Amino acid sequence: PVWIGVLLTGLSTLVLLALQQYGVRKLEFLIAFLVLTIAVCFFVELSYANPVASEVLHGLFVPQLKGNGATGLAISLLGAMVMP
Repeated sequence: PVWIGVLLTGLSTLVLLALQQYGVRKLEFLIAFLVLTIAVCFFVELSYANPVASEVLHGLFVPQLKGNGATGLAISLLGAMVMP
């Protein structure tokens, strides 16, 4: 439900604000932990998907835009990363 997400977001914001009084180092460790958690989840999901490694590397270095909305999607992703 949405209200649980709102409560969790508010709680995480308060935790981040509370960590500032203990110094920036604690905040850096928390953010590093969150990034590490995302990376671990990504690699766990990657192991479930079991993609062909050569195709993954080919797509990483030689990207292709396939489908009707691929160009618009690529432009919107670029805008979402550059704009903030």
